[in-house]
Amino acid sequence: MKTIFPYLKKNLKLELIKKKRSGIFTLSIILGAIIPLVFFIVRLFVYSKGIQKGGGIPVNYYFETLNNEALVGFSYFLFPILIIISASKITQIDHKNKGWNLMETQPTTKASIYFSKYLVLLASNLIAIVSLLFSVVVFAFLLSVFFELPSYKIVSIPFEDFFKVGARLFIVSLGVTAFQYSISVLISSFIWPLLVGFLAMSASTLMRKSNLIMNWYPFQQLGDVSVYPRGSDLGTNWFTFSELLSILYSVLFLFIGYSWYYHKIFIRAFFKSKKRSLSVVGVVTILGLLIYSVVIPKQQERSNKTVVKGTVSGNVPLKTFYVFGVLAQDTLAKIPIIDGEFRGELTGDLKFDTYFIEFEKYYGQQLFFGKNDSLQIDFKIYGRQNKIEITGTRLAENMKIKSSRRYSTVKYYLDRNINLDKDEFFVKEILREWELNLGEIHNKRTVDNFIPSDDYLARQTKIVSLRSLNNWDSYKEKVKKIFPNKIIKDADKLEDLENSVYLNDADLLSVEEYYTFVLKKLIQKDERIEVSDSQKHFEAIDKLEPSLFKDRLLFKHLKNSITNAVEIKTRDSLMNRYLSSIKKESYQKLLVKELYNQNRLTKGNVAPDFVASDTNGKTFELKDFNGKYLLIDIWGNWCKPCLQIAPKFKKKALQYKNKNIVFAKMNFGDSKAIWKVSSKKKDTLLFDLKPINEKLFIKNYNIKKYPTFILIDPEGKLISSDFSRPDYPLFDEILNKYLVE
Repeated sequence: MKTIFPYLKKNLKLELIKKKRSGIFTLSIILGAIIPLVFFIVRLFVYSKGIQKGGGIPVNYYFETLNNEALVGFSYFLFPILIIISASKITQIDHKNKGWNLMETQPTTKASIYFSKYLVLLASNLIAIVSLLFSVVVFAFLLSVFFELPSYKIVSIPFEDFFKVGARLFIVSLGVTAFQYSISVLISSFIWPLLVGFLAMSASTLMRKSNLIMNWYPFQQLGDVSVYPRGSDLGTNWFTFSELLSILYSVLFLFIGYSWYYHKIFIRAFFKSKKRSLSVVGVVTILGLLIYSVVIPKQQERSNKTVVKGTVSGNVPLKTFYVFGVLAQDTLAKIPIIDGEFRGELTGDLKFDTYFIEFEKYYGQQLFFGKNDSLQIDFKIYGRQNKIEITGTRLAENMKIKSSRRYSTVKYYLDRNINLDKDEFFVKEILREWELNLGEIHNKRTVDNFIPSDDYLARQTKIVSLRSLNNWDSYKEKVKKIFPNKIIKDADKLEDLENSVYLNDADLLSVEEYYTFVLKKLIQKDERIEVSDSQKHFEAIDKLEPSLFKDRLLFKHLKNSITNAVEIKTRDSLMNRYLSSIKKESYQKLLVKELYNQNRLTKGNVAPDFVASDTNGKTFELKDFNGKYLLIDIWGNWCKPCLQIAPKFKKKALQYKNKNIVFAKMNFGDSKAIWKVSSKKKDTLLFDLKPINEKLFIKNYNIKKYPTFILIDPEGKLISSDFSRPDYPLFDEILNKYLVE
């Protein structure tokens, strides 16, 4: 061991001389710089036409350039190509003129010969990575000199972030380089190692498209650095399991490659003697077990409390963070935000389910969690832009994926009634889509190789199965109508699918598709024509045995019914008949509250009064609009759907400018300064108003979503507190019905 280092140093010097003939260092510099250069040229043309100004979430300009433009192409394509070509080139130099044999006659060791070349390859990798990072900085800097960047771009060089990305790229490259180098040493041809390398590189893409888990695959791990540029989600370390796995791969490949190179022949290398065989088996077994222990996915451990905490930053003053139940839409937690931080503990038996989190009205989304989960939610909001990062004990469950729903050939054919006579095709395709979507759920992996918990997998399996089951039921219904006597072939192949979803799963009732599925199944055999489906549903639900499932199902159906009912007497009748059938007291209270709001805002009742001001400070009350219909658009600058529909609302105001109706915009959630800036252009078509007391207005009109449209008649009476949107195809027909009256 003492003598290997002098020989290694000597061989390194020799390899550095020989590498001039190979040009691998020059190639490394070029491949590292080429993508930043290309994007620099493209940006020159794009920016010459003008850079979009405005606010945004502060982001480091250089890291954004690296991550959004250069890193993906480099890590997935150019970097592995460099490794493959360089390994073939550096070994081919000595393969050509029997240089390997010549070097072995010199006063040196085989180990120093073998590993000196590997070290040169690693130097090539390092040069390419440095070239990439340096080129990103240089070309991004030149763009910042030539053009004025938006104010939210941070232009300081993020040395720490760049170092982390570079270090991870280098470490992950160890395994790929060791593999390709071993192949190139063993195969004397220049072409075959290249073909093996390119096939191994392309296999990553092919297997990924086949829905196979690829986070263990060396070439895939190179690309994953660009998918997760900041490394681990755990916060304790930015290294991920990929880096550790790459180190183990490199040791394994180098051990096998060097042993084979040293002994020349495979049998002699691994099976020359019993002692040799045992040592090889021992080393490979130990490395294999270590690799397996890293590759095998893990589930996160739960906490001993149910905690939701986080940070808030930005230029919008947020005071409260909410957690709502999806089914009942009840408030489970109302946590104050103090100095940009919030923390709350949720008590009670909180079942694992989908919950809705909300930063007041500015942002909301669904999250999966339950009892003894700890969530860290970091939220940034700058004007209309926002960004949220969610970590904690449910990383895999709440990770964002491109799409949880694939294109469905079955649904496409069913919607268009195509090939309904081909039952074998439908059975086969429904089964294929079901299995494919199930595989997608079970293939979820975080950057730290965590997989979803069993409760999540069980829940999502039911939801995915439900979608396929709905397609199967729809096909059977269509076949029965068109071909009454037809017996569907191979229907028994979908028996497992039919048995995968039960009609008494209380936890799934927060999923709208399951709720609809249950209602449909409950009245499937009820052929009464004179009774409405809604009444059939109530009767079927009422016959169920008392249970949490019955409570939840009846609550949801009763709430939907009193919301959709037009008349007070209809709502009251439903409540009087079925409220007592719900045993859960909290559900009863929520329904009573909903009934009160719906009855209060029933068509024909006097609309709640309000006081609002325009941008000039002039105040308006509801009575000021008496004699005309009043259509109010409830909106805010922070609300993207509101801004998208605003031009259509204005277009309708122009269309009806000669009618007996006033169009008004009522702003919520914006500061007066932001509201006035957005309304600086005087608009004679629209009243631009802001309530003096926003909370009171929201409470009085039961505002639950944005945008909301309210229509009030000339006598100040409500027509609808949730009127049709102006982009709805029947908007004009509905509105003209009242204007004509």
